[in-house]
Amino acid sequence: MSQLISSRSWYSVESHFIALNSQGWHQEELLALVQHIKGTLLAQRVFAVTSLDELVISKYTPFAIHHEVVRVTYERSQQAFLFKYLLGQLPEPEVQRKYPAELGIEKFNHFMRWLNW
Repeated sequence: MSQLISSRSWYSVESHFIALNSQGWHQEELLALVQHIKGTLLAQRVFAVTSLDELVISKYTPFAIHHEVVRVTYERSQQAFLFKYLLGQLPEPEVQRKYPAELGIEKFNHFMRWLNW
């Protein structure tokens, strides 16, 4: 069984990306997404952890990092958001979608509704 990890508050996740941006990591798009989530009811239904360039979201807390999560990254070179839904321990995501930056938040909302989260 996978080790469970505790989620962070959305305030903490936002602070993480603000700090990264102030240090030159250029994660403005992920910060904007986090700020969007914070301003919606979704923030009360989903939980997250972060790394330097990724947001991992689950509908459970604590949660297994590879089980029923949405992994969100921003690919700066392609100016696109990448959403991956991992259902279990399989190496490949169950569902993967890539969208241009300007559609990222709108498509994230659609993706989460499609998952019924």
